[in-house]
Amino acid sequence: MDEARAFYVELYTSQGIQGDCVEEIMAGISNQLSKEDRDFCEGQLGITEAQEAIVQLNKNKSPGSDGLTAEFFQFFTPSLSPMLHRLFETMRKE
Repeated sequence: MDEARAFYVELYTSQGIQGDCVEEIMAGISNQLSKEDRDFCEGQLGITEAQEAIVQLNKNKSPGSDGLTAEFFQFFTPSLSPMLHRLFETMRKE
């Protein structure tokens, strides 16, 4: 679990972003999410949603750097979904 956490922490850590470039890009975007949509996107991920995401994984593909295929996750969904749920919630909170 530590390896997975470290992988995603590094993946979603911003590095070397040039603030002026971001501001230039963002200045051209006028669409905004409604409060309801924003709350939905930023809300907690339920176990059912984690299970649905696993079921929808593309066959013969590995969703991570560990080489474990979609079929592996789908076969072990009942065992893995609670652990993945806790992992995602920990990452969301940090």
